[in-house]
Amino acid sequence: MASLTLDDALELATGHFQAGRYDAANKVLGAILAEVPDLPDALNLYGLTAHATGALNEALAFIGRAVGAQPEDANFISNLGVVHKTRGEMEQAEACFRRAIELQPDKANFHFNLGQTLYEGNRDREAAAAYARAVELRPGYVSALSELGSCLRDVGRADRDRATLERALACFDDIAAIEPGFRGLAWSRFRVLRERARLEIDGGDSEAALSTCQEIEKNLSHADWLPDGATFAGGGVKTELQAFTIAPTPAMAFDADSVKSYADTRLLPGDREWFLADGDKIHFKDMANTTPEVSPYVLVAGRDKAVLRMPSDTVRISDPPLFLIGGSRNYYHWMLDYLPRLALAGDLAGGDAVKFLVNAERARFQDECFDLLGIDADRLVGAPDAAQIVCDELFVAPIPIRDMHLDAAALGWLRDGFAAKALGGAGSSDKRRLYVSRKDASLRRVANEAEVLEALKPFGFEVIVGGELTVAEQIRLFSAAEAVVAPNGAAFANLVFAPSGALVVELSAAQRVKYSFIPVLCGDCGHDFALLNCGSVPSPEQALTANNQDHDMHVPVAKLTALLRARL
Repeated sequence: MASLTLDDALELATGHFQAGRYDAANKVLGAILAEVPDLPDALNLYGLTAHATGALNEALAFIGRAVGAQPEDANFISNLGVVHKTRGEMEQAEACFRRAIELQPDKANFHFNLGQTLYEGNRDREAAAAYARAVELRPGYVSALSELGSCLRDVGRADRDRATLERALACFDDIAAIEPGFRGLAWSRFRVLRERARLEIDGGDSEAALSTCQEIEKNLSHADWLPDGATFAGGGVKTELQAFTIAPTPAMAFDADSVKSYADTRLLPGDREWFLADGDKIHFKDMANTTPEVSPYVLVAGRDKAVLRMPSDTVRISDPPLFLIGGSRNYYHWMLDYLPRLALAGDLAGGDAVKFLVNAERARFQDECFDLLGIDADRLVGAPDAAQIVCDELFVAPIPIRDMHLDAAALGWLRDGFAAKALGGAGSSDKRRLYVSRKDASLRRVANEAEVLEALKPFGFEVIVGGELTVAEQIRLFSAAEAVVAPNGAAFANLVFAPSGALVVELSAAQRVKYSFIPVLCGDCGHDFALLNCGSVPSPEQALTANNQDHDMHVPVAKLTALLRARL
């Protein structure tokens, strides 16, 4: 500081901040604040640096001090709103952005920030107005155009209004003219075109829907970015578009009578979902516990009809008697959607001669489950992804989940049958409190995990990482759990093994869309569920590719410890 003026030092700190050199910025800012403790610009920049590194309490405190020193500074107030939004405090964020607009109504990014906050609160029409004002104030504001297009897409879907969808497409056309390389542009256009196809197929115009779907495929063929597993694009898989009638979903039943025999039907295996095409009918809800359109097979699903990408490759399996298990390399979907089908295998005619149709590329935990159940590898028949599987004869039971509820018989088999084999009669009477870390994952990690773990120590929590444990080890731990704290993740499937009454605290950065299966599963299992809303601190990749329910998070530790004191 001795060789720099105050202005020069602030300029140096700003340069470090803009270049992502946060430690260097903090060093300069620390020196500035040591000399001038209440300098508003330094306080604000220190808060922005704290925000960028996930230190949200510090960010709130320092930017709050800057606002206290200059209460009419619209930029400081907007920055405070950004911190509140990151912390999941949407009412405070909205108030900040509205106050910033009141002080400086012609600042486009203030309206943009307000639009994001309103959109996350499912106030789409208000959000669209805010985004439109941002674009009006700054023509060519491609980020605002993108958000406006997405918002209008959702309004058009809710209103079932084609004109609104065309306005959404116009936003992305404008972006293409301004910045052709805008990341995710093709995917954003696809999501609008899919809503148009949905209107067409629900209106009875299957030809128009197929034409729109062909436009979609052409659009995606030159996409610069696509979510993993969302399409077959880039994988060398040849497909044809085909319209199906969605088969009526049978009443929920998970017993011997629910097993049906099919001959020469087409099975579409996936990593999380398997669909059954029986003639011109496609089975969705009784076959897969996902929204059909997350599958690369399903281009659009309407009320009664759907358009699918049908792979050109066909694999015929002539190996009766064959029973469909299905499978997934996702632990959660495997344990709850597919593994319980084995509970019905003993009722099939053929006994040990029955073979099981599973995914060809299995995860380690799948084979561990087969080993625990004494099922030899020679009874497993692998079905490859991205192909139509045709079986001479296939026995099929519905998955044991419907409308997010796990069937009681399946739950009983997992707890009393499968878990007993995993535990080998060696269950523990000791009670355990588990914190499940996702440090090995790419989504929904806890940014301030060290702080969280320190806060959990007095409560007696132990840390586990699901991916580092065998199936038997996970069952053993959860079967003794009286409390589980974790971000949403596949390990929550193990809640079926926990004693009824366990406290389950889900950590989530979700705002607009929240995962809803875990509270339902807890209700089915008799657990005490609590959701703790966390701040969203996405990695650069997550900010571009993931919704905030999948973002990394900053846990409000004081709220977590208060919740645990009240519920344990």
